[in-house]
Amino acid sequence: MKLDEYRMRFCDYRSARALARLQCAEGRPHGPDLLRDNSDMFRIDDVEQLRTALQETSAGRETERAAIARLAAFAERGYMQLAVDAVWSEILDWAQGSRIVVEGECIPLSVIQEKLAAEIDLGRRRELRARAEDLLREAEDLYSELDALRQESARRLGYPHFLAFLESPDRLDAAKLVQKTEALLTRSSRQYETDLPALLRREAGVGREEATGADLLRAERLPGFDRWFANARLERVYEELFTGFGFLTYRQSNVSVNLNAEGREGWRVGCFAVRVPGDIRLRLRPAGNAIDCRRLLPASARTQHFAWTSAELRPEFAFPGDRGVSAGWAALFETLANEPGWLVETFGFVENREFRRSLALTDLMRARCDAALLRYETEHYAGSLAGDAGTRYVELLGEALGVKVESSSRICASDLPLASAHRLRGRAFAWQLREYLKTRYGHNWRRARKAGEMIIDLWNTGHRYTVEELAHIIGLGDLDFDALTDEMLKGC
Repeated sequence: MKLDEYRMRFCDYRSARALARLQCAEGRPHGPDLLRDNSDMFRIDDVEQLRTALQETSAGRETERAAIARLAAFAERGYMQLAVDAVWSEILDWAQGSRIVVEGECIPLSVIQEKLAAEIDLGRRRELRARAEDLLREAEDLYSELDALRQESARRLGYPHFLAFLESPDRLDAAKLVQKTEALLTRSSRQYETDLPALLRREAGVGREEATGADLLRAERLPGFDRWFANARLERVYEELFTGFGFLTYRQSNVSVNLNAEGREGWRVGCFAVRVPGDIRLRLRPAGNAIDCRRLLPASARTQHFAWTSAELRPEFAFPGDRGVSAGWAALFETLANEPGWLVETFGFVENREFRRSLALTDLMRARCDAALLRYETEHYAGSLAGDAGTRYVELLGEALGVKVESSSRICASDLPLASAHRLRGRAFAWQLREYLKTRYGHNWRRARKAGEMIIDLWNTGHRYTVEELAHIIGLGDLDFDALTDEMLKGC
């Protein structure tokens, strides 16, 4: 297949996948099996041809090399997906058909976490958690088979293990990132252990000694503050997010927004880049509580990132490459929920100090979880845990979160391998960029037209760069996890 032809099919495939994801979220029929229908793009021969084209492109043609490398990574991902497709389809069938029955209520597996977060009664939450764990254990053999196939397929592609395969596209060094984030866990332990018990008692009605991961889901939702957000007009919140940047979202003909969407159970929000930048769709199925706005902020950032991507970019750079970039823009706008001025202007929430402290603690909780999960994934995907994966998961996550963690919950992380690394990198980028914007454009940077112009210029680059490269282009330097820790502790 010629390079130009492959490039065009890449663009068509990515667009079709985004549309299929949207149809799935809305509960509509999925349409054709895109992966198998395009299997001729994902053969070992295709991977080798793209690798050869990369080697034959001179070092001086940096953009062309980066574009071909993106296509090669795409072909490798497709090869991997095809290799595990049979067992992955079995996992999906199991997940879609799995139910638990509690007090006569039949609950699909896809909504278990949301049910746990919403459940006020501690006894019922315990029962839901126990049934969910029993259900997850049923899939452990399937996920073990998935792990084995991933390792085998990575070796066929020339990688020593699945971790190296995951690291390759973004030149990520997971072991180094583990070292950098270890200090986050160490330095934040005292503050986290001091503040967690009060949060658990207030929001989940449970003491720390008996708390589990399910109680953290309840506490993290911060239901005690629902009254300030439950009746928020989400359309107005979305429109006013970007007016200070100098553009009106309702005039964007390339963006379709529905913040009162219907959809399948278990799905809440999504940004679907059907054509970049010509057809970007933001959908939210509201829950009617405080979590809606906290979901809307990152999804809005992802939407505008796609919408402002330059139409002149090569298609390889229009669609996501390094997931840390999307995570970074999402995290930047998520931080608005920690801004007292934004809370007052948007919701009339004047006495917001306790909310901001609680939100800062849940941010720290997620960061600690990701740091521990990253260490687990680094060991697991390098193939060094063998039969001790469950024990190691419980040890690392339990220590980081300060509550009882069940080994069966580790299989949920297998659906998005190494996502913890991208969230951590994105979070560090967001905090550094926010401080930069405050220094250059003032504390109220979100109302500064010049700040908007700068951000739009960065959005124009789409996904051309990794998050580390983007940080250096702006002048932020290396991603600083010590600074991230300082900011999170200050918030608490």
